[in-house]
Amino acid sequence: MSTFPGNDEIEIIDGVEMIRTSSGSLIALSRLRPDTLLADRTARDLVDRMRTLAEHNAREKQAIFDDLEAYQQLVFERYGARLGGRRGGLTVSSYGDRRKIEMKTADYSRVTAALPAAQSLMNEILNDLTGDANADLRALIMAAFERDEKSGRVNVQRLNSLKRLELNHPKWPDARRAIEDAIEPAGSKTGIRAYYRDNNDQEYRQIVVDFSRL
Repeated sequence: MSTFPGNDEIEIIDGVEMIRTSSGSLIALSRLRPDTLLADRTARDLVDRMRTLAEHNAREKQAIFDDLEAYQQLVFERYGARLGGRRGGLTVSSYGDRRKIEMKTADYSRVTAALPAAQSLMNEILNDLTGDANADLRALIMAAFERDEKSGRVNVQRLNSLKRLELNHPKWPDARRAIEDAIEPAGSKTGIRAYYRDNNDQEYRQIVVDFSRL
């Protein structure tokens, strides 16, 4: 089933092709200028092609996951093992070692309301510990709290790295606890990557197919 809405922009009324405008009213196609018709046809045709491609990729993604699941099920049945978690991932290689496909599960996290508290505590600690000579250290530490300009998200890995610091300050234990509380699990995502090489002396090259948004 299509995941996209149907095309309801063109209707035939009393044998006349009508197109629906952005405001919802209808106008006969014959009343539109040729350049307007060309733009309309180009936009609708290309979007429909992209829709078809996206739906095809979604079906292929599911089929690839199903095939890998079936393969792993057969392997587990062969050794009488239970089909359990896949945190360690799965790699299937061709006999000649020129093709391989990998399936990996990655956990991802998000920041919580404790983030401003952690940032405030780190500011207090840095104010006590650093002076103008250590401006680079302050910039490095506080950069972990900055949000990406495009996504608006905090880099959780960089924030997590602050917990490895050993600071000689009475408020450091509170700051570290605030940093820990500022990060919480948000789920996991399983991804698939395929690689190939023409001969065994070459490095593997990844086949780029962006399934992540499907």
